[in-house]
Amino acid sequence: SDVNGGGGGAVSISEMKPLATISGATDAYVVGGKVAAGSLDLRAHTVQRKASATADVLSVSIGGGAGVDANATITGEVKSYIGSNVTIDLGGALNLTATSTSNPTGTADIGQGGAISAGIMTSEVNLVTTTAAYIADNATLIKAGSVDIEASDTSSASITGTVEGGGVGEGRSAKTIATVNPTITACIG
Repeated sequence: SDVNGGGGGAVSISEMKPLATISGATDAYVVGGKVAAGSLDLRAHTVQRKASATADVLSVSIGGGAGVDANATITGEVKSYIGSNVTIDLGGALNLTATSTSNPTGTADIGQGGAISAGIMTSEVNLVTTTAAYIADNATLIKAGSVDIEASDTSSASITGTVEGGGVGEGRSAKTIATVNPTITACIG
């Protein structure tokens, strides 16, 4: 989400609020029944998820101000699993893999000026994801040549903000918040 704007005049107030959100689920699983095979390979992964919120605003006036609130959020889950009440009988390998990559970015820039002016900038990015590979309770593994259960998350967040201004009387405020809260689980039971 990208927004650009500005204002001018005797009195001018400009505000921009871009919002970008991604949410979803990617699952690879076996539920109910019996699997008898040479091997079983379940892979759930996301192509890099990106959410970007960018705002630029300029306000020039005798009295006025500019405000920006940019927000980018990514939520969701990636799971590879054997569900409850499943029986697995393999001659070879059992591989469960869940891989997640997410990158929320937020950028906010404000320029304001005038006899009396104010600039307020907030930029926030949030990442709350679950990445899991597991064999659930009450699943039965009769045999397998090997068992490999792997969950990984290589997510990151980026945030920038700039407030510039000038005037006889002027004020500026900048607030940036980045929250990265992934839950990563690889387990049996």
